[in-house]
Amino acid sequence: MLNNDSFYASEYSREELLTKIISVLPLLKSKQGTRLVSTVLQLFYLAKSTDVPLWVKGTVIAALGYFILVPDAIPDVTPIVGFVDDLGVLATALAAVAPYISPAIKKRVEETLVSLKLRTRSKTTNVPNNVT
Repeated sequence: MLNNDSFYASEYSREELLTKIISVLPLLKSKQGTRLVSTVLQLFYLAKSTDVPLWVKGTVIAALGYFILVPDAIPDVTPIVGFVDDLGVLATALAAVAPYISPAIKKRVEETLVSLKLRTRSKTTNVPNNVT
């Protein structure tokens, strides 16, 4: 799926991921932005699951590491287009691990998206309490 999975996995941390999510919150105004953040959150919550195989966690953490990594194939500073490569990597990872995405994870993602959208309307950059 990814070239050099261990390199991208080394880029992953919860704090860096949450910082990156906050930085893309303005994209939630678009369908693609919501899809991007939804995919990230599904993978994030799956990575926290205790009952998934190690290869699933490795795939997820490598994909999230790529998302966090600043110098990627298309610079993220380019509006919308800059996240095309990230979405491709994340969507590929999600497709590989989709059977492990539980209804509970899907529900938590929906709740978090609602919370994040409300936060963007109030123009605050605090991370919602339910993103843990």
